[in-house]
Amino acid sequence: MDSARLIGFIDREPRHYGQLCNCASRLWAQRGDFTKALTFMLESKSIRERIKADAWSAFNNLENIQLSMGDSELALQTHADCMALFGGEDNMPRHALRMNRLNTGRTLTFLKRFDEAAVLIDGADALNEDWLMAIQSLLLRARGELGKAREGFLKSVMAIKQGTPYQELLDAACHYKIGCICMQQGNATTARNCLQISHDIHELRGSSPCEFARVKYMLSMAIERSADLDDAKRSQSLLNEAKEIRFALIGTADGEVAGESDFDMLVESQLR
Repeated sequence: MDSARLIGFIDREPRHYGQLCNCASRLWAQRGDFTKALTFMLESKSIRERIKADAWSAFNNLENIQLSMGDSELALQTHADCMALFGGEDNMPRHALRMNRLNTGRTLTFLKRFDEAAVLIDGADALNEDWLMAIQSLLLRARGELGKAREGFLKSVMAIKQGTPYQELLDAACHYKIGCICMQQGNATTARNCLQISHDIHELRGSSPCEFARVKYMLSMAIERSADLDDAKRSQSLLNEAKEIRFALIGTADGEVAGESDFDMLVESQLR
């Protein structure tokens, strides 16, 4: 990025430079470094607003980073600012409207404003029926509708496997969520199988440590609860690895880990 600035790329090709900042931000977000992700996305947003090109995309990505950093209220305001770019939904391009509804719905889900979230997510469903509707399953799980949520994630997995290009990171996230739901339902054996699939996908794609931390933690819990004494050592090993990664990422030791939510906070909001 420094080299791009040095050669004046930002002035010669502002649109491409804005996209470069966007890609850098997405990379850091997927690695769990939300501070660096925010810096690059704010720069991308500034450029795209100035040249009036794809600013809505930067607003949505900025919201996801703000949500990743735990500021749901600011994320919600960013969505409102995105809407203001067009003067309302009636003037938004179809793809921009779909993404804004989905992301706003996810933010409202985090804020436990489930009825408002449902209206937006259902509205996005009318525009889109592909793998992105895993967001609807997040809402169902938050509402306690575990059976429907699990079914929704399974449908998302099928859509992902049939899609082009293959979204391996989302595939891993959906299997992870199915595993977490199975744990809530008391089905540790199925949870273990789903979480192992998620772990395997992350290994094959070489995912970031933050992704491994949460799946290792939940997999260790599933193995422990599946009452397989022969795997007790593996369960403890996975738990230790998860805690070590988390400590390396957040830089502080905070005693006993509370559970799934602690590790979820390590990954970006789009995958929580």
